[in-house]
Amino acid sequence: MKFFDWKSMYFSAILFLLIQDAFASYFVEKAWPINLSISILTATVIDLLVKKFYLKKKLMFPSSAFITGTIVGSIAPFSSSPVVVIVASTIGILSKFFIRTKKGHVFNPATLGLIISLFIFGLGDEWWAATGHVFSTISFLSGIVVNLTPLLVFPNYRARKLYIAIPFLLTLAISSYATGYLKPSSFSTDGILNYFFSFPYFFAFIMVSEPKTTPYKKKEQIGFGIGTALLLTIFTFYSIRFYLFLPLLIANFVYFLYSYLKISKSL
Repeated sequence: MKFFDWKSMYFSAILFLLIQDAFASYFVEKAWPINLSISILTATVIDLLVKKFYLKKKLMFPSSAFITGTIVGSIAPFSSSPVVVIVASTIGILSKFFIRTKKGHVFNPATLGLIISLFIFGLGDEWWAATGHVFSTISFLSGIVVNLTPLLVFPNYRARKLYIAIPFLLTLAISSYATGYLKPSSFSTDGILNYFFSFPYFFAFIMVSEPKTTPYKKKEQIGFGIGTALLLTIFTFYSIRFYLFLPLLIANFVYFLYSYLKISKSL
């Protein structure tokens, strides 16, 4: 058996996440992504240790853990304490093994780890807001306007989760405009482009669409994407703390209950 499957959707996700983070580090932050390195190392080591000594499994490249660590490190501000990302990565990985059913883990690991870590250290949504530009601001490279986040549509496609991400973004666009939370500054080309680039593509294509805690059937994916976007709109509109992470965890839990009741009914 191969130590790592280079043709898997995990490889695509890892590749595009690292490309995005490399560009963000060099052109936006202009610093080495220390927290990213720490979070990846923490997540992968803990994953390997649990599998080796607790589950007694043969070691394979911890693809899922690598992605969890990358997400945590991507969101963490460069100025934040490494302890924050270590705690977030640790909780995220452990939740995969100890908050689960026979079908898999219940909550998105990175999201759960982040929200608990933010709560423990008394950090609010400004922790996300401080780095939002890494995923939504347009980077200028050689005089060409480039936004790398939409490249994440490829690993999302490989994971067969576009029916979550696209409805999520469309619903968020409509609901944000309807509530007045997010509107184009003008209907000029620049205004429309800035509006287009302001949406959370990273959150949509990577976090909301996490393969193991979301549906696989088309209709269920669409419902999951729309529901998560509506929850996010409500949380944002009423300024509920952790407005970006809580809606996804709620959606994860609702899908878990739906799957459990569906299985129970079929028995």
